[in-house]
Amino acid sequence: GAAAALYSWDKECSADSVKSLEKSLESDWQSYFEDHPDILTDRLARSPQYFQIAEVKDHSGWQITQTILDSDEGNDWEIVFFVDRQQSKEAESVAFSLLRVGAIGSPS
Repeated sequence: GAAAALYSWDKECSADSVKSLEKSLESDWQSYFEDHPDILTDRLARSPQYFQIAEVKDHSGWQITQTILDSDEGNDWEIVFFVDRQQSKEAESVAFSLLRVGAIGSPS
């Protein structure tokens, strides 16, 4: 599963943290491409119907969910991030963690 490291949008991540994230995502994407031919990035794939922002219950930030569209129209995977309100304020940029990449409804 995806690493839950916190990243600041405008700061460089250390080489080790980037390598760690890449390694953890590699198996997720391999699983995805076993059953899906591609990832669409067209206007429909970027439309609001496949993108959700929800404030978390403790008001510490937002959960961002993007449904991943494919040409077979399975559209059964998602990528989920957490945007940390306090960390973003302190960094003066978007500070986020990748929570997971996987089939919709699968555990984190």
